[in-house]
Amino acid sequence: MSSIKHVTAFVIISASIFLIYFNSLEASWHLDDYQNIIQDARIHLTDADLASIIEYLKSVQLIGRDARPLSRFSFAVNWYFSRNDPFGYHLVNIVIHIFSSFFLYGTILSIRRTPNFQFVSSARNYYKISLLAALLWAINPIQTQAITYIVQRMAALAAMFYILAMYLYIMARTSDNSAKRNLFFFSCILSAVCAFASKENAATLPIALLLVEFLFFQDLSRKKIRTIFWGVTITAGLAMAGLGVVIFFKGDFQGLLNYNFRYFSPLERLLTEPRVVLYYLSQIFYPVPTRLSIEHDIAVSTSLFSPWTTLPAIILICSLIGIGLYNIKRRPMLSFAVLFFFLNHVIESSVIGLELVFEHRNYLPSFFLFVPVAAGIMGMLDHYREKNKLIHHAIITFVVLIIAGFGAGTYIRNLAWQSEKSLWEDAVAKAPSSGRAWHNLALSHYTPAGRSEEAILLYRKALTLEKNNIHQQSLIYSNMAASFYYQGDYKQAAQYWTKALINRRTNPKVKYLLCLTLIRMGDYETASKNLEQLVSKYPQKAEVLNLSGILAVLQGNHSKGLAYFKRCFRLKSRLPAVLVNAGAAHSLRGDYQKAERFFKTYLARKPNDRSALLWLLQNSLKNGEVQQADIYANRLLHKSAVNDLIQWIGDLSGQVLINDTMIAPEVDPQIRGLIAAKQEASAR
Repeated sequence: MSSIKHVTAFVIISASIFLIYFNSLEASWHLDDYQNIIQDARIHLTDADLASIIEYLKSVQLIGRDARPLSRFSFAVNWYFSRNDPFGYHLVNIVIHIFSSFFLYGTILSIRRTPNFQFVSSARNYYKISLLAALLWAINPIQTQAITYIVQRMAALAAMFYILAMYLYIMARTSDNSAKRNLFFFSCILSAVCAFASKENAATLPIALLLVEFLFFQDLSRKKIRTIFWGVTITAGLAMAGLGVVIFFKGDFQGLLNYNFRYFSPLERLLTEPRVVLYYLSQIFYPVPTRLSIEHDIAVSTSLFSPWTTLPAIILICSLIGIGLYNIKRRPMLSFAVLFFFLNHVIESSVIGLELVFEHRNYLPSFFLFVPVAAGIMGMLDHYREKNKLIHHAIITFVVLIIAGFGAGTYIRNLAWQSEKSLWEDAVAKAPSSGRAWHNLALSHYTPAGRSEEAILLYRKALTLEKNNIHQQSLIYSNMAASFYYQGDYKQAAQYWTKALINRRTNPKVKYLLCLTLIRMGDYETASKNLEQLVSKYPQKAEVLNLSGILAVLQGNHSKGLAYFKRCFRLKSRLPAVLVNAGAAHSLRGDYQKAERFFKTYLARKPNDRSALLWLLQNSLKNGEVQQADIYANRLLHKSAVNDLIQWIGDLSGQVLINDTMIAPEVDPQIRGLIAAKQEASAR
């Protein structure tokens, strides 16, 4: 086949994907994007020199659940070029999708060279089949969650190397040149390693390669070969399962079935997933945007008859697998497409304690589902080309409409991913019984927008709806508390943070925020008891030590506060506020020179911080250094308009903390007088 056809295929696939995903380039961050990219300092590569790269590589986690070193390295490279601008990340995801689609086209095309391939169509037709199947997969709207949701690059990258490894394996097995064959095998192994390093679900690759070997290269009409097939497949499956637990769960077999925080049991998940997988299939072949969502209302199957669709779903799944097995010898391509789909749902759609449903889980399993569809379409076109031109043209029109419909559906679905608001409004419309959808709409849009009252209403609604796990109620309480906190209603905030701790007593962040709120309320005694528990359990947490020091200073025990701040320094804490707090403790006990050193050190790091300047101003006045105080007053006035500065200083009177991490200076009349004099002088 001429290389021009391959170039044409690449151009068609690339242009189609870029056209329908172009509107995703400006989509915002969502959900796990924040935890895995924005907030993960480990992947924040800011220098490209050798020393920085080596330092980054030293911090890479190679084994363990969610290690995924290659995916995380790709995020690190993106961070180097784009920082927190999502545009570059989306662009890379689209490029990965283009290559995955082209490798899929190449793999389907290469299967024609295998000994067992029994397809009567011409080479020209099989080229069209390969291109159409890859294109229908590539532009299918169900793939948007794997591409537009940035962090799901992990799934897309693993799938790209997975399909590349399959292509290289087939090329190695069909090559007549030993040197080329060895190169293909080596490249296949390398690609497999890259797939494993991208995401755990690539662990099914060895079984997929066994399917390729036995379905397309071995004579399964021989009983001995069939026996070997089953023996090797089962053995390899068990070996990969054991190896996966060792690598991804560090040998913790119980971690594989960790359901401690789920509302469903392993058996209930196993009963529910056949219904979920059938729903996936319906989405793949009828992927209208109204059926696609980040969240779905899926009832848990508690028995074979509750809900009633559970048993029929299990029977239908078993029947589909049976069809795949029955056609191994007669229709190996159909058999392979079916078995490949179910094989690649074994990890995420079986008994492992994951969420029940996420659409991106179909990115890899759906690779070959459109090959029988494309073959059927081309067969009908051949059949009616001479017999009935009208039907022939009708089929062509139908295919064009399907392609256009898939593309339009993907474009429309990407609009829902444009912002947190659009994504979660779409989710609550499609999954109104999901507490997480309502909660995330409040958390991602209304709370950041400062619309606390509206956020609290949504949180209250979320509390009445279905939860995804036992921690979700605590999370809702915690975020309600944060809304009350930012409204200044510390009493309500403390109540809800206390409720949040009922199911998650060991959550240090929630307890820390409760302590912070109690300090705001002036309930130093209760705050002290809770902080002592935190310090005892987390003696290496700088935030906890810092807050304990703040509380000690506010209680008048400056020496105790300094002891906590020194412990922060010994931890090499990166909390700059500790410097201000240590300076405040020294200033309040009358050690003005030491205080000044701490304040100046802090200002060297954050030269625009007004609170540190105000501390220096107060410290200078108390030390009798009026001229120095005058300099700091001028610097304050230089950074703020006079009226804004006076209002800010006035607001400090009722505050205990600034930015939740700093001790507020005591704004005495002498400071007010100095600022007022400056204002009067400037007015003249």
